[in-house]
Amino acid sequence: ERGVTLARVFNLREGLTRKDDVLPPRMRMPHKSGTVNEKPVDPEVLDENLSVYYGMMGWDPETGVPTLAKLQDLDIEWAAEHLPK
Repeated sequence: ERGVTLARVFNLREGLTRKDDVLPPRMRMPHKSGTVNEKPVDPEVLDENLSVYYGMMGWDPETGVPTLAKLQDLDIEWAAEHLPK
């Protein structure tokens, strides 16, 4: 959890945002076999679920920016200085 949150802080520092949290094109194409045959991942459903994921991680549900409380919980509050203002 600490590693994922630090990776998020790094990516935010480098300018990546929620709009960059997308699946690669191959994952948005219909599948040729398997239990989800012919059902690609819907980008709108993914975007809706990003808020849930962000919240579960202790990040702001809309922006994906880790909260200070989460950084403190993980003992990495020093990383807050690298978050966008």
